[in-house]
Amino acid sequence: MYLIGVSRLRVRTLGPGDFGELAAEAGHLDGWPSFDAYERWRRALGILRIHWASPEEHLAFLGVERGGEILAAARLSLVPFRERRH
Repeated sequence: MYLIGVSRLRVRTLGPGDFGELAAEAGHLDGWPSFDAYERWRRALGILRIHWASPEEHLAFLGVERGGEILAAARLSLVPFRERRH
């Protein structure tokens, strides 16, 4: 088994504006006026004790591209993990 064209994939950093634009195009910001508004809301939820809203250290927005076209994007963050023991 082999993958065709994998060697032509590149990973590069994206700016917040580019990442937000991709999120909007993919429909992930439905109901939000902007990516900045979503990010402010997400940071404000950091006071809650739930894993997806815990405070994080943002490292980068990454994009996987082929031939100048972004195929996928991801947020890379450092999130502290604390296991709850009962």
